[in-house]
Amino acid sequence: KGSLPPHAILAFGAEREGVSRELISKSDHCVSIPMSPSVSSLNLATAVSAVLYAWRLGL
Repeated sequence: KGSLPPHAILAFGAEREGVSRELISKSDHCVSIPMSPSVSSLNLATAVSAVLYAWRLGL
């Protein structure tokens, strides 16, 4: 199981636009989900599920 700093914030952006440049510039770390070129976006619930699953596995 992965661990996060005590005051970590997980921010998820809108399905097509993603996270704002302003928020990215204020972030210490950013991750993204690699996608097939034929897919324009992921449903937000699907993206959150994928990130939390990877975190839980310690990836």
